[in-house]
Amino acid sequence: MRRHYTSLIDEWIELMKLVNVLVRTQVEPCCWMTYTTHRDTQETLQTLDRLDLDTDKPTEEDIMKKFGLEASYQTGDLNCWQRIKPKVWALFEEPYSSSYAKVST
Repeated sequence: MRRHYTSLIDEWIELMKLVNVLVRTQVEPCCWMTYTTHRDTQETLQTLDRLDLDTDKPTEEDIMKKFGLEASYQTGDLNCWQRIKPKVWALFEEPYSSSYAKVST
């Protein structure tokens, strides 16, 4: 099974080499740098689109919902650990979530 995937990958690489050669022969030398810059930019943008970059900071209620503590949060029945747990989690899981997190990583 593994050998099958390896051969498919090898075939894909060879096909990409052929496509690259075809493109090089079709694009004039004066435009080649513009083309490659555009292609590299498109690849970078696709990579960034695949990343889950969530720039909006979640509300405290959203955080409590994530930990299954929404009902306790709404009634105000959170114990000490339930209040601290999301902050401790953020320190290690989201290293840019606060200045403490930045220091700990």
